[in-house]
Amino acid sequence: IFRDENGNLQEEVVSFYEAVRRKNSGEPVVQKEHPLGWEFIFTLKQNDMFVIPQPDFDPSEIDYQNPANQPVIGRNLYRVQKLTSKDYWFRHHLETTVTNDISNLTFVSIRSTNRLKGFVKCRLNHLGKIVDWDIRD
Repeated sequence: IFRDENGNLQEEVVSFYEAVRRKNSGEPVVQKEHPLGWEFIFTLKQNDMFVIPQPDFDPSEIDYQNPANQPVIGRNLYRVQKLTSKDYWFRHHLETTVTNDISNLTFVSIRSTNRLKGFVKCRLNHLGKIVDWDIRD
């Protein structure tokens, strides 16, 4: 995901075939330098974890190292379930069943790259503790 000169988020899809080709030719799989000068924001692949903003919650304003903030972070922590071009599905990190029941608000479906603004990508350790995060907004 990149930010263009107008501040809009743009996606650049890299297929598995292209990733292997880049790796075999010695190129970086994730090319953070865009030919149009766009700013690299984050990668997006299946099972990545994100803290998603809500109307009453801004993930860029929270201290991720403070254990007292774990309940509010946990309510807004989602993993990438599946994605296609401009169609991103996030499932709550505690959800164990894969249903798309609209009455069960454990998933988020996004069909616009600009709706990814404010998302904070996180990395968890084997115990589920957030050990790294990236805020770019």
